[in-house]
Amino acid sequence: MENSNINIYLRNADEEGTPADPTTPGSTPNAESPEKQKEKAGSGSGFGAKAIALYIGKQSLSMVTSRVGQFARDSVIQDKVNGVLKIGAYAGAMAVNPVLGGLALGFDLLNSTIDWASKSNQEGNSLSIRAERAGRINRSR
Repeated sequence: MENSNINIYLRNADEEGTPADPTTPGSTPNAESPEKQKEKAGSGSGFGAKAIALYIGKQSLSMVTSRVGQFARDSVIQDKVNGVLKIGAYAGAMAVNPVLGGLALGFDLLNSTIDWASKSNQEGNSLSIRAERAGRINRSR
């Protein structure tokens, strides 16, 4: 049996409807010219500037909101601002993807609960130690 090569050429039409040259194997009829490729590459450069501007704006907002308590000399105001920002972040996350936003909120609530329980346990222990040192322990048995 002889080895024979079988060449199959598909006829494609480019955007103008002219058929591709079937005699040149491996030719890509819809290939873009280098000028068109440069135009496409140049149009994406605005994205980098927008990304940098967005990053700078986000960092500026973060800096301002993180120092509200320092400027007002009130930590309660800072806690309120942080709470509003957190609620806004979770609302935005849920708007984009409700499942992942809900999971993020659930993990944050779980973490907050664990922190609260730990702090209240430490506070209770320190209060009992202070009471014992002061001699205010009921030692009736």
